[in-house]
Amino acid sequence: MVTGVCLLGLRYNRNNKGTLKAGLLKLRRNNADGIDASRNRVER
Repeated sequence: MVTGVCLLGLRYNRNNKGTLKAGLLKLRRNNADGIDASRNRVER
């Protein structure tokens, strides 16, 4: 799933590596937030 997103990003941002890097950082941050949210839900 993540690989598909990366390939999609590479296709869209072939000429703009800055945008690709920002997109990957955003994706990683969103993923971490999702993990934290699910962990908090389990603890409650």
